[in-house]
Amino acid sequence: RYSRDAHCRSLLCRLNLHMGDLCQAESVLKEVEAMDCDQCLKWMNAAFVAIGRGQSGVAADLFTAVLKRDPRNVVAANNQALCLLYQCQLAKAIECLEDLIYSNPQDNVHESVVFNLCTLYDLHSESSAAKKRMLHDLVERFGGDTFATGVLKMREGGSTSSAASSALASTSK
Repeated sequence: RYSRDAHCRSLLCRLNLHMGDLCQAESVLKEVEAMDCDQCLKWMNAAFVAIGRGQSGVAADLFTAVLKRDPRNVVAANNQALCLLYQCQLAKAIECLEDLIYSNPQDNVHESVVFNLCTLYDLHSESSAAKKRMLHDLVERFGGDTFATGVLKMREGGSTSSAASSALASTSK
């Protein structure tokens, strides 16, 4: 039998979502909700299940609740931005990731977040190169030696034209 530990059960919930088994994910979610564990963990699980149901508004609200308690939660902020994009709120999605990165670049410059922000810049404006250059400077300072700068999607003289058709990277723990 599986462990009753809330974190293990949460991983099982997410695994079921990745496999496309929404019914089993919802069943595991109910188990975790009944456990005595961190409320943010419960909200994160519920948000991922809401995404699986196609309820990006519900998911965004749950990620907002997580971020009110834990403003440094990179996974919640990254997924909230994705939900905002699904709701056609591109400017808010950009603001969400910019706030995350610029509020604490030492801890929040992650490849998936930077990739998503660059993709959002490409969707928002053809003149995204200036914002990407600022982000590049931040990556240079805080990204570390192993940071894959290709996620910035920069070319000589501007941004990539195919970036707007790229899918956003998903982050989960």
